[in-house]
Amino acid sequence: MRFLRASLAVVSASCLLTLGGCFPANGVVDSEPLTFNSLMKSDLNMLAEVHQQQTLGYLEELTGKLYRRNPRELHKVGGATIDSRRQQLFSPLSATEEIDEPDSGVAQLNQVFEEAYPGDRVFVLVAGLRDMVMTAYNNQYEFYLLGAQLDPQKFYNSARNVEILLWRLSRERQTNGQPWLLTNAVGVPVNLSYERLFGKLIAQLDMMALMVAHQRNMRIKNVVRRVATTVFLPV
Repeated sequence: MRFLRASLAVVSASCLLTLGGCFPANGVVDSEPLTFNSLMKSDLNMLAEVHQQQTLGYLEELTGKLYRRNPRELHKVGGATIDSRRQQLFSPLSATEEIDEPDSGVAQLNQVFEEAYPGDRVFVLVAGLRDMVMTAYNNQYEFYLLGAQLDPQKFYNSARNVEILLWRLSRERQTNGQPWLLTNAVGVPVNLSYERLFGKLIAQLDMMALMVAHQRNMRIKNVVRRVATTVFLPV
């Protein structure tokens, strides 16, 4: 319990430090009313919901950044805008029919690096990350004491997959020598905003892995990886 309370303090502190954090601009915080549902949630359940909302928020932010840096991907779909694509990805009934394997987040991430893939690589990348994260959260948005338990290994593997994705985007090239997607801009100063955003995603997932492992008294299997690994882990 002390661990979870300390984690809640970390979440609160991160909200204060994060740009556009958890609090409204007017400084007024709306408190949640006490309901029967809230009585059925443990500290971990409530923390999981906060972490999930923040993680999905980072993915929405990443969507806009990638499309602004790679407008050619947006133009592959007639009439598409950043807002329309973001709505497709993050509305409750997300439309991913254009993706060949919508049930596998890892399969979608692999499509980003397939030479023959004709579709929108930004869309399939974010959809892959979203589905991978939601799989770790048992495809739920609310968590209760008597609900299905979360698996810390899925969060751990998801964090490592984000690291692998960042490495591949930075290092791998198409046969014509062009990057699969443009991310960090090279210049003076160097724009590292993508790495910072990916770093936030990794930190969120690792924190969830630690909290769930502690609560369930489970051991996380650390995966020994080579630095230049390109194989995504199962989630």
